[in-house]
Amino acid sequence: MSAPRTPGSAGGLDAAAHCVTCGDEGIIVRVLDVDEATALCAAGDATTQTVAIELVSPVRAGDELLVHAGVAILHLGAPG
Repeated sequence: MSAPRTPGSAGGLDAAAHCVTCGDEGIIVRVLDVDEATALCAAGDATTQTVAIELVSPVRAGDELLVHAGVAILHLGAPG
């Protein structure tokens, strides 16, 4: 995975991965399947969600994304 984020470095998130505007958390998910504009993703707690990926395309199964409010805001790459 990538290096730790510093305040404000990940698309407006603070050091605790909370949005500085609304306070919601950004979560890291793994992509399970991709179509044109969305991806089915799994979070660490095994929940799945459909995520908009237009801002971070191209995305492939296995990639990790930082997601906020159902939108991928940062492509973290493939786990390594």
